[in-house]
Amino acid sequence: GAELTALMAAEHISFLHAAPSCWRMLVQSGLRAVRGLRGLSGGETLSADLAGEILERCRVLWHGYESAETGGHATLGRVEAGRPVTLGRPVANTRAYVLDEHGDPVPVGVPGELLVAGDGVAGRYLARPELTAIAFVDEPLGDGVAYRTGQRVRWRDDGTLEAMPWS
Repeated sequence: GAELTALMAAEHISFLHAAPSCWRMLVQSGLRAVRGLRGLSGGETLSADLAGEILERCRVLWHGYESAETGGHATLGRVEAGRPVTLGRPVANTRAYVLDEHGDPVPVGVPGELLVAGDGVAGRYLARPELTAIAFVDEPLGDGVAYRTGQRVRWRDDGTLEAMPWS
């Protein structure tokens, strides 16, 4: 962490894409406020406390859902001080669904599993038909393939997705 922080300062890094665990390591290693630093976070849940610490060091911070199966960020939203941290909204050419245990869409505010469909979704695992059958399903309201993320979320009234713990 300390070496990466020093390298960022020496090279005048203006953009950093990292998982929350990496951001935590950098903050704990002494990452200082950088005037022009823009941050992107994903791959793990970003806590409000950590988001606040990152925002003290960055000009702007974005967070969303990302995975290899979705070709990177499938959702994205700007993190703002004092506001709930969300997964944002689907990015261009991406569709997000929140489904119950029967595979039916749920209303706003009701938790369910996040499914992602669209141009960036892989559609299958190479030479792993048994995993493909579990992770990739027909798109609920379209004609494509959707990825079952395993992430529990709910739609918020403002159209953003909020990560929820599995209970």
